[in-house]
Amino acid sequence: VVKEGSTAGVVGEGENFVTKILISGKSTSDKTEELFSIFDLILRDANLDSQAKIIEMLRESKSRGESTVQGSGHAVANSRIRSRYSVLGYINEKMSGISSLDTVKALLDQAENDFPALLARLENIRSTILNKSTCRDGMILDITGDAAV
Repeated sequence: VVKEGSTAGVVGEGENFVTKILISGKSTSDKTEELFSIFDLILRDANLDSQAKIIEMLRESKSRGESTVQGSGHAVANSRIRSRYSVLGYINEKMSGISSLDTVKALLDQAENDFPALLARLENIRSTILNKSTCRDGMILDITGDAAV
């Protein structure tokens, strides 16, 4: 994040960062409209109220995380240690380390025992992403293609 009044092109002190959601896809120029329809479907119309599907996805994620710990415990421990020394290390550990496994376990428990509360959280995340004043205002659309696109 560039602070107001700072010189353009100067790297700041790194106290702030910007998060982005990236949706990627490829299509031929004649199928571009269909690709954007799929993006719209993912963002606006995804069926978040399918408790069975969400539980299935969370169980798969939990299984992958536990398998990573068993197969690469040294790397997981290293990630946990590094999280104490830099913001990037902290974020990486939260997103893919033991902390993320704990989060998945908690979400799975909530999906199984209090699904309406989890559904409300998911709907809130979606509305925040799509709300012009919170996220869409900083949206970047990067398109590469021929003149027909």
